[in-house]
Amino acid sequence: MTKDGGARVRAAILDPAAVFDSPEEVERDATLSQEEKLAILESWEEDAHELAVAEDESMGGGEPNRLAEVVAARARITGAQESASAAREKGAASAGRGKRRVRRFTRPVREIIHADHEMDEAALRLSLQDHPVLPVADADQIVGVLARSELARAAEEQNKDTRITARVMMTTDLAFCYLDDDVTTARALMDKHGCNHLLVVDRDGVLVGTLERDDLPAASPGETQHLQERPEVVEQREEHAQGVADHIQPGGLDVYAERLTIRPPR
Repeated sequence: MTKDGGARVRAAILDPAAVFDSPEEVERDATLSQEEKLAILESWEEDAHELAVAEDESMGGGEPNRLAEVVAARARITGAQESASAAREKGAASAGRGKRRVRRFTRPVREIIHADHEMDEAALRLSLQDHPVLPVADADQIVGVLARSELARAAEEQNKDTRITARVMMTTDLAFCYLDDDVTTARALMDKHGCNHLLVVDRDGVLVGTLERDDLPAASPGETQHLQERPEVVEQREEHAQGVADHIQPGGLDVYAERLTIRPPR
């Protein structure tokens, strides 16, 4: 997959209808793996669930509900059988719990840098996006992040005879959340780590985007109660990277996997 292909997949997971005209188009796309197709369809199904709830509450309008098409496409890919009505009921029950998912507020990743690139390159790539952090990759893993503070420190330390790489300056304690986490969990994680951003991954640990504190709405009482009842979820959302991938794939600095994970799949 090309770099543009990886960005297209991440964008489609965040907003499927903006990238594909229909769920069937996702199913037919020969450039996507089965995992990527299912991730995009799962995201589209969540959108359809929310639209179904809005229609039930007479707040419909806008794009048509594609739930039946999503369920049919997913069934053809996996062989699983689930009716659109059953999926609608499941989605309505989930939406009824009042959670606002992280996915709604996630910014897609535009730029990634290899750990062995120099900090001048990191500064350039960070300037090309509105994210305050830049994920750092090695082979098929995210092994660190760079923030603007590291760029400023590197600018002070390096000179014409000393070139500093991202691997030297990056932070390897990775704070992250899942696409289907609620915003209260995300806020609690930022508070715990003393930061204003998180990496966002899917349930396979594949990097999808970043989350900024200022983009999040205030937590509802229901979301706060949910976190109080399950405070342990916050402990499961961090990874202490080693600064180097577990295995190295051949290739130059611009050759690394597009389905980058923050840790090896368990």
